[in-house]
Amino acid sequence: MSINIVSKLSLKTIDCDNTRGKKERVHLARIFGIASGIKVAKGQNGEPVYGVTGDFRGINIEKPGDTFQSGILYLPGGINEMLLAAVDTGEVDAKDKPVYREVQFAFDIFAKPSSSPAGYQFEATPVIDAKETDVMAELSSKLPPLPGVEAAPAIEAETKTKAKK
Repeated sequence: MSINIVSKLSLKTIDCDNTRGKKERVHLARIFGIASGIKVAKGQNGEPVYGVTGDFRGINIEKPGDTFQSGILYLPGGINEMLLAAVDTGEVDAKDKPVYREVQFAFDIFAKPSSSPAGYQFEATPVIDAKETDVMAELSSKLPPLPGVEAAPAIEAETKTKAKK
């Protein structure tokens, strides 16, 4: 298996043949990663196009030996907006910058026949439940305890007891 780093990850950049969905429902790709921000770019028609930033991988089901990786992800309409909504808190920090949450997700992306002008539409099936993540807490939980240091639950309990006094 090889990993190909691409400037942006989309069904197009991993070479999915969406038109196969005109005849029957077909599994195109598996896209997964950790979304942690939002990117706004200008589309071909001059309108804003929204993507998510973070760490993403995609696998074209027709070419499963290749994995594509990028820090920017654009998913098909409807699916993309769902991920954008999960990442965007709607809050701003003291410097008036947006506050985002990190979200782990994995989707299997399909194309299926529709009456749209393209002749197909996309659908996604979650492979895992999307969830907010704290990467440092996750990493910390994997570390072995330090010699001579009490386990974290005991330290937490002691701190709470001292706070009550």
